[in-house]
Amino acid sequence: MKTKTSFRLFLSSVFLLISFFGIGQEIESDTISQESNNVNSGDRQEMVQELMDKLALTSEQEIEVKKVFAENQQELKALKESDGDRRSKFKQLKEISQQTDEALKAILDDKQYNIYKTHRKEQREKMLSKAREYKD
Repeated sequence: MKTKTSFRLFLSSVFLLISFFGIGQEIESDTISQESNNVNSGDRQEMVQELMDKLALTSEQEIEVKKVFAENQQELKALKESDGDRRSKFKQLKEISQQTDEALKAILDDKQYNIYKTHRKEQREKMLSKAREYKD
C-alpha cells in the first residue's frame, strides 16, 4: 500500500513539475532539457497558446499572467536544483502551486479562473493517462 501511495505522490509531483515547467518555460524562454520535463517545444507552445486563447486575457492581464508564470518558472527551477528528499520537495511544490493559483485568482475574473482550473485538471488527467500507459 505504501508503494502505491508513493507512486501516486511521485506521479502527482511529476505532473505539477511538467505543467508548470511547460507553461513557465515558454513564457520565460528558459531552456530546460526535454528529458527533464518530457514536453517538447511544439506541444508546450500549443498548450500555452490554447490556455491563453481560452482565457481571452486583456493586454494588462496577459502581462501579469506572464509575470506570475515567469516567477513560478524560477521557483520551480530552484526547487528542481535544490537538495532535499522527495517528500520535502513535494511539499514545496504544492506551496508553489498554491501561490501561483492565488496570484492568478487575483488577476483573472471568476470565469477566467474557472477556465484555468479546468484546463489544469485536463492537463493533469492527460499526464496521468500517459504515466499509466508508460507503466503498463
